[in-house]
Amino acid sequence: MNPYWLNTVKSKTDLPKATDLPEMPGEAYACVVKDEERIYLYSKKVGKWEPIPEEHQPQKGGQPQIRLQCDPSMEAGSYANLALTHFTDTDIQIDFIYLIPREPRAKVIARIIQSPLHAKRLLKALAGSVANYESQFGEISMGDSTPPAMTIN
Repeated sequence: MNPYWLNTVKSKTDLPKATDLPEMPGEAYACVVKDEERIYLYSKKVGKWEPIPEEHQPQKGGQPQIRLQCDPSMEAGSYANLALTHFTDTDIQIDFIYLIPREPRAKVIARIIQSPLHAKRLLKALAGSVANYESQFGEISMGDSTPPAMTIN
């Protein structure tokens, strides 16, 4: 089972009700309960929050140990040379796009929808990765020109 949505709450009583969970195509939702230092899963099939097995729970005072799984069709990764963002009051959407060189075509490779908090965490993580990259390989030049104007339908 691959959780689609991850959140953190203070106590078990703060776990969202099924009607408050975002509409997502995933099989389950995961929540870290800080007071207990435990991870709970809400399975759409079971219809209730349950703690994950003890061997997968974080050690007291430690970080949650989550074993990441990648669908075989995604293991090779995808290349995107353009990203577009959209937002509402509750979500930030990022479309990763492959703009086909010398052709007026583009393909959305992936669409990620996150809460504003998780988007800000992503921004911070990306800034850290770029800083680490530049310290190892040198500054990434943005060039002197601005990107060309485009109309995307």
